[in-house]
Parts: sequence; structure tokens; C-alpha cells
Amino acid sequence: MLLKNLTLILRRFEKNRSYTTFNILGLAVGFSVVIYISLFIHHELTYDKFLPSHESIFRISDPSYALTSPAHLEYLKENFDGIQSDTYLLNSGNFLIGTSGKKQVEPKGYYVTGTFFDVFDYPVVEGSLESFSEMSNAMVITESMQEKLFGKASGLNKEVMVYYGDESDVYQVIAVLADLPTNTHLAFNMLLHMPASIFETEKDNWGYTIYHGYIKTYEGHSTSRLQDQVTRTYAQRVLENNWIEGAKSIEDVLATDYRAQLVLRLDEIYFESSLLFDLRPGGDKQNLWIFGATALFILLLAITNFINLATAQSARKAKEVGVRKTLGSSRSSLVGQFLSESILLCMIAALLSLGMVEFLIPMMKSFLNFDI
Repeated sequence: MLLKNLTLILRRFEKNRSYTTFNILGLAVGFSVVIYISLFIHHELTYDKFLPSHESIFRISDPSYALTSPAHLEYLKENFDGIQSDTYLLNSGNFLIGTSGKKQVEPKGYYVTGTFFDVFDYPVVEGSLESFSEMSNAMVITESMQEKLFGKASGLNKEVMVYYGDESDVYQVIAVLADLPTNTHLAFNMLLHMPASIFETEKDNWGYTIYHGYIKTYEGHSTSRLQDQVTRTYAQRVLENNWIEGAKSIEDVLATDYRAQLVLRLDEIYFESSLLFDLRPGGDKQNLWIFGATALFILLLAITNFINLATAQSARKAKEVGVRKTLGSSRSSLVGQFLSESILLCMIAALLSLGMVEFLIPMMKSFLNFDI
């Protein structure tokens, strides 16, 4: 019975080629656009969520710009027991690097402290990160950077020159990381162990706010709860140093225009931060609502078009229905046959749309510059 119905449906498709073609193409194009928009929205909503511990990583910064000082984090570590580890990142601009005498500029590189990988758990492809905290000349690169520097050969344990004017330092590659997805605010191709000459000299200077600071907390901290605890911790320091005249308690400090450090969880930075010196421009959730509404409108348009074409065909089917009823067909069997026809059309359109999406993905990646 099923095979018979399928044969009849396929014959009807063959007989009404124009109707079938327009219906399938209309649905397929609509489905494809909706899938692409959905992939884009998913890409935006999953910023930095590829890291297993993203819910425990927070950025600490000034409320006006995305930087802090080592002194701020050191004080926080000493006076707040919820911190598991902390790290600093220095954005020093483009690096001039070289291997085998060939120099090139690399814009996606940062100096980081030895505890960086205690906070960020990036997947390692080759090598080990265990010695990063101890080796002053340690370097970690991504797979794409390895290919850029060494071609098809492994870059593990090889040396890379980093130039500063007439001077240079030799760094050794100790590990290779998997390439980062495009939906991360912290995009890099290489990380260098921060020289002590950069970090140690000003680590007690509260005004030396040139670093991007991150902490990793023990589980169970929401952003609002941590923000309140951090604010009260720094308010205690203000109170101890009598920096606000007349303040007798932490509540007195908080009642003034005192500005504490801003706390943002890693996966909140992209949408919630629009500060100076952000590592990349932030996103706008309002745009996602617009894209979502557009996808819904396109889907409804495709469905309406499908219904209109089906309605236009109903006049032709009226004669067929009359003949079939005369021959003894029941109402349920006719309804089942026509529903099967619609379902089969939708399934073919869905399969075609998946093929279109797969075929056009490389073009969309290049055009939008993000991974789908």
C-alpha cells in the first residue's frame, strides 16, 4: 500500500513538474536562508564557550577601559579566597619574528604570565604546557602558525627569533594548540612567556594599568555575586587607607561615587563589554533579535508560498477526489495520500537545502570570516 501511494505521488510530481519544482525550490531556498541565519546566531551566542571552564573564568578591569594592573589582582588574591588562579596578558602590538633568517610580522601575538594556562585550558595538539610557567623563553603557537613558520614540519622544540629594533630574543616552541574558533574575544596565533623585566618592575604599581587581567574561580560564582565580592574587597582597601573622608564602613565607601574593578565572565565579554582597549569589538544582541525575526519571516514566507501553490492545485485535484470516492476510496485514505505528498515535498526540499548549505559553506566562511 505504501509503495502504491509513493508511486502515485511520484507520478503526480512528474505530471505537474512546474508546481513541484517551484514548491521544492521555494521551500529549499527558504530553509537554507533560515539555516544560515541560525548558524550565525549560534556562532554569536557561543563566544568563548568552547573552553571547558569558561564559566569559571572572569576578566577584571577598570570600568572605563579593559585593562588592570598586577597590583589590583595581587590584592584581590590576598583578600579574597575564591580565586583559584590568575594571569595577565600584555598586548604589545605587532611582533617581528623570524625562523631560519626569514622575518615576518605577526599581529596576533601576546605576552602572557606563566600562569596563563592555569586559567585558560586550550586543547593541545603537540607538546606539553607543563614547563611554560618555568621557561622564560617559552612560546606556544597554533597549528596554523606552525604551518606558517615551519611548513609541513613540526615546530615543536624549534627556535623562533623575536626582534625588538636592533635586539632580539630566542624563544622555543614547547607546545602547539589547536586553531582557535573565530568566536573568541581572545584571538591569537602565538603566546610568549612574559619577560620578568616587563612584569616584575611595576607589579606593585596600582597605576600601571596596561594588562588584561583574568582570574579563574572555584565553581559556584555568578558574575553578580563575584562583582559584589570584588567591589567590597577593594572598598575595604579604600577604607583602610582613609581615601574617602568621613567613611567609617564599607557601606559608606559604597555609598560614594567609588569605582571598583569591573567583573565580566569570559562568555559575557563579547556582548557586555564596550570598553577602550577591548581585544576585539563587541557584539550587539539586538542585531541577533533582528536576524532571528528575519529568519522567522523568511520561513513564514516560504510556508505561505507552499500553501498558496498547494491551494492553486486543489482545483485540479477536485476531479481526482470525486473519481476516487466513486471508486470507493475513503476520506481518510485520500487525506493520508495528500498529506504524504506534502510531507514528501517538504522532505525533498529539506534535503536539497542541506545540500545547498553544505555546498555554499566555504563561500559563506570566506564572506563572513567566521567558522560555521
